[in-house]
Amino acid sequence: MSGAPVLVETADAVGTITLNRADKRNALDSTTIDGIRIALAELELEPEVRVIVLRGDGPDFCAGADLAQLERIAVGADSIENLSDARQLGDLFVRMRRGT
Repeated sequence: MSGAPVLVETADAVGTITLNRADKRNALDSTTIDGIRIALAELELEPEVRVIVLRGDGPDFCAGADLAQLERIAVGADSIENLSDARQLGDLFVRMRRGT
């Protein structure tokens, strides 16, 4: 399996996005969030894809936010960086909810 935090596959009109950080319980860090956003954009452009599935590798789907990244943000980031990170995650969730 690749070391990429997000894997993308297409088969039989189904696009599958796999969170590939099983060692971190597929926790969301900025790289993983970017990977999901890019994967969604790519799959939305595929005319044969009718359904997009989001899954996690390993025994856990997703533990939520990556606590190590949250700690780094809390210690070293200013309020603008925190707002930017929050918007990035919020935009992803809204996009997934709307389906666009």
